[in-house]
Amino acid sequence: MILPVQEELRAHLARLLTALYSLDESSRPAIALEYPPNRELGDLGTPVAFELARRLRKAPRAIAQEIAEAFGSLDGVRRVAAAPNGYLNFFLERRDFLIERARIAEAAGVAHDRIAFDPGIGFGKLPEEDVTLIAGTGRLAAAGHPVLIGASRKSFIGRLTGIESARERAPASVWLAVEAARRGAAILRVHDVAATCQALAISAMMR
Repeated sequence: MILPVQEELRAHLARLLTALYSLDESSRPAIALEYPPNRELGDLGTPVAFELARRLRKAPRAIAQEIAEAFGSLDGVRRVAAAPNGYLNFFLERRDFLIERARIAEAAGVAHDRIAFDPGIGFGKLPEEDVTLIAGTGRLAAAGHPVLIGASRKSFIGRLTGIESARERAPASVWLAVEAARRGAAILRVHDVAATCQALAISAMMR
């Protein structure tokens, strides 16, 4: 099933290739979109730079970088990155992407109440992006599925606080769990279970 953002992304890339390399529809390579092997590489990727490398006599990495720098903005796409191997990777807006994936799952027969949203804290995102995802828990929960937040001891906490040891990130992890629950998270993945349960109990009393 093709997501709306995929069609919009292909159209945007087609216009961009025309502007950058003077390629019309007959000379422009097909724009294939693939799912990267892991989430650190984004939600979608394209090898179009490899298709262009021979005719432009440039390295795929250089072409991917040119496209990324000229990409601009597109609804549903929050970040574009040129990978060292020449792939062009796209990081999508989590809410839109998860809603579309849920629709696909339901169309395939998965019951609505068997689906939960995990925005994927970490996995190559910028620390500021992880904070924004947690802050947006309520908006994601409003889409109609329970939200899972797994921020416990993640490396973004270390990058924001300077704490290298994962175990020493427990205070921030507990606070993030409480804040995510306050904003609407229904499921929390944590390491420090007792501390988190205590904090959640006190937080619930203060509402």
